[in-house]
Amino acid sequence: MTWAIFSNRASEKQDGIHRKGTDNPAGPTRGVYPRGADPVGSAPADHSFRLMIRVPVTHIQELSQAFLERYLDEREKGPFESVDDFVRRCRPTESEGRLLLDSGALDVFGISRPMLFWRLRRLQGMGHEHGGTLWKTQPEKDDQTPPVDLDCPDAWQVARREMDLLGFPITIDPITYLSRDDKGRTIDWSRYVPVSELNEHTGRRVSVCGLMVADRVNRTNTGDLMKFVTLADRTGFVETCLFPNTYRRFGHLTAANPILAVDGVVEMFENKRGLTLRAERVQVPAMI
Repeated sequence: MTWAIFSNRASEKQDGIHRKGTDNPAGPTRGVYPRGADPVGSAPADHSFRLMIRVPVTHIQELSQAFLERYLDEREKGPFESVDDFVRRCRPTESEGRLLLDSGALDVFGISRPMLFWRLRRLQGMGHEHGGTLWKTQPEKDDQTPPVDLDCPDAWQVARREMDLLGFPITIDPITYLSRDDKGRTIDWSRYVPVSELNEHTGRRVSVCGLMVADRVNRTNTGDLMKFVTLADRTGFVETCLFPNTYRRFGHLTAANPILAVDGVVEMFENKRGLTLRAERVQVPAMI
C-alpha cells in the first residue's frame, strides 16, 4: 500500500458540515470534512493560509446512500444550527451517527466526542418515544448531562478508528501513526540519513527510512522485474531504485510494510538537478 502526502490552499467552496454562525470557508487545520460550505470542526473566521487534508463525508465507509442523499439535499438548504438540527434534518441511523462521530465529522458543534455520543443516544431514545420515528428532537438543554463521567479516547484510539473508517488517520499524521508498533515502540529515526541531507552523500552508501508514497514496477530489456519506490520522511522525498537482483530479494517487503528502511548508494542525476537512491538492501525499520 502506498500513502499520499499532500496539502492544498483553502479556497473557493470547501467541503464540510456548515454550522450556523460560522463564516470561515477555510475551517480548521485538521478534521474530516464532509461535503458542504464549511469543514467539520469549524473555527472562528480566519482567512489566513492553511494546509490541510480534505476528506469528503462520502469517503466514510458504510454510510448508506439514503443518508448521503438526505445530507447533500439538506446541506443545500442551509447550515446546521446544532447537532439536534443536523440529526433531525439528515436522520442518520444509530450506526451512521456513530460513524460520523468516530470520524470527527461532528466536531464542528464544539462538543466533546463522549458528550456527542451521549447526546446522540438521547436523541435516539427521544425518537423511540415519538412512536419509533428516529431523530424527532426537542430543543437542547445545557443542563442535561450523563449520570456517569465519560472518558475521552486517547489520540491513538481516535487515529485507529479513523484508519478503520477512512483507510488513513486524520488527527495524527501518517508518518507518526505508522512509526509506532503494537508494543508502543517507535522508529529510531536517528539511525537514518534525512532525505534533505542526501545531496551531501553523493556516491556514498547510506541508510534511509521513509513512508512509501508511490511505487511502480517495470521490466528491463531482458524481461526482469525491477521496482521504483518513492520514500518520504519529514524532510523530503527520494526515489529509490530496486534493480532486479535487489527486487527479487526484498520486493516482498515493499508490499508488506508502509515504512521501509533502505541501504543504498546515493547517485546524482546526469543533469545534476536531482538524485536517486540505488537500493542494495531493504528491511523493516529499527525500533526503540
